[in-house]
Amino acid sequence: MFKPAILFSTHRLDDFVIERFLVTRRARTHRADLHLVVSDTNPHAFPLPDDVSGAMVFVTDADMFGSPPGLKEARQVKPGNSDLKLLAAAHRLRPRQYTHYLWLEYDVYCAGPEQAAFDALLDLVADHDLVCSYVRPYRPGNQWKWWDSLDLPHVGGFTPWAGFTPIMGISSALLQSLEGHVRRGARGHWETLMPTIARLEGFSIADLADEPHTLVT
Repeated sequence: MFKPAILFSTHRLDDFVIERFLVTRRARTHRADLHLVVSDTNPHAFPLPDDVSGAMVFVTDADMFGSPPGLKEARQVKPGNSDLKLLAAAHRLRPRQYTHYLWLEYDVYCAGPEQAAFDALLDLVADHDLVCSYVRPYRPGNQWKWWDSLDLPHVGGFTPWAGFTPIMGISSALLQSLEGHVRRGARGHWETLMPTIARLEGFSIADLADEPHTLVT
């Protein structure tokens, strides 16, 4: 059974972010629940409508680095640690037994019919473990600055991969695998950590750069 949730991610709360969340809520299909995932800010510093606050999942630094046990890591809170934010939010939502998540950064815009875009994305998410853009392997000479952040100390030879993730679909099965690797010391910017683990473990991947789509950043 396909039971997805849309996670609208932000590190701030202000009028702009709330408006983007409300636009997403109006546009999203009823095939998926919608949650506002907030980190790196005081959730009480900005007044929220009741129907928005009821959808909020607030993730603290302690959630990302100390809970669940085993995820504490020697790395700073930064945008590249969104894998820990996603894992913490998924743990909070585990009682709802979602099978897949569609992750949206707060500054993602839709350049076409919004509900049709969400339906198309959810169709891809339903059939794949990872959905993101520009999924590519490392090639000698590639100067992307985050390649060197990737460290899988428990894994032998492997090829690093990378993807662009302001829009990302991920299965609960891949999240469980990611958590297992993180517990064993895996770390790195999530735009290389997530695709590398997906490829390493044989999970299915859809590349939005190869698909007709209407969501842009």
